[in-house]
Amino acid sequence: MNASATPWTASKAKKTQTTKTQTAEAKPTIVFKKLKHDKPAEHLKIAVHGQAKTGKTRLALSSPGPVYVIATEPGLEPLSRLFPNKDIYFVDVYEVDPQGVFEVEPTKTLEKIDEAVRQIRALVKENPDSVKTVVFDSVTDLWKWVQEWMKTEILKIDKTARVRQQWDWGYANTKYQNIIMQLLSLPCNLVLTGQDKELYSGPGEKSGVYAPRWQGQTVYLFGNRVIPSGTCELQFGNNANTSRSRGNGTGHMLQWICTYNSYTG
Repeated sequence: MNASATPWTASKAKKTQTTKTQTAEAKPTIVFKKLKHDKPAEHLKIAVHGQAKTGKTRLALSSPGPVYVIATEPGLEPLSRLFPNKDIYFVDVYEVDPQGVFEVEPTKTLEKIDEAVRQIRALVKENPDSVKTVVFDSVTDLWKWVQEWMKTEILKIDKTARVRQQWDWGYANTKYQNIIMQLLSLPCNLVLTGQDKELYSGPGEKSGVYAPRWQGQTVYLFGNRVIPSGTCELQFGNNANTSRSRGNGTGHMLQWICTYNSYTG
C-alpha cells in the first residue's frame, strides 16, 4: 500500500474499481433491433364494420382455425353449419343485469372479457399453433359497456348520464385500448367486428352516411385503411395453405380496415 494512502482511501478506490467492473459486465435490459422492410406479413389484423346482416361475423369465422371467438351477443351457433370442418370455440361474455329489462351488467361482463383474453393469451403462450385466429364480435358492444362501467364504477353516475368533464373519458379510452392491444400483440390473426350507425346532417336529418360505432382510436390502431366490400379479397397467412374469404355484404355496407403484422411482437 502506498505510504500516503489511508485505509479509507484504499477502500474507496477498491469500491470504485468494483463498481466499474460491475457496470462493464452488466447486461442491457433492452435491445435495439434493426428496422427491416423485407419481413413478410405473418398475421392479418382486421377490423370489419357494417350494418346488421351484412356478413361481418361470417367473414370473421372464415379465418383460419382454430378460431376463438369472444361473443358479445347470442346467435353464433347457427353459423356453425357453414364451417362444419373447422375448430371454432366461443364464449358468451355478456352478463345479464337482473335490475334491467334486456340490459347487460357492464362490470361483470368486462370481468368475463378480461378473463377470456387471459385464457387466450395463456393458450397462445403454451402452444402458438393452438390459436390461429381470435375474433371479437363486436367491439361496438365492448365500447358501450366500457362507457357504462366508467360512469357507474368510476364516476359514480347513472350509466345514461352525460360525462361532464372531457378528461374523464380517459378512463374508458384506456380500458378499451388495453383490451384491444392485448389481442393485437398476439402472434395470430385478429378480427374485430363493429356495427354501423347513420350520421345526421342536421337536427332530425339523416345523411345516408354510415360510420362504425366503436371507440374513436380503433381506426388508428388498425392502420387507418378502409376497403369497400367486393373490391378486395382478404388473404390470411403467407404460404400455400392460405385461406381467402369475401364479405357477403351488399355494396358499401360492409367495409374492413386492414393492417398487416403490425403488432405481432
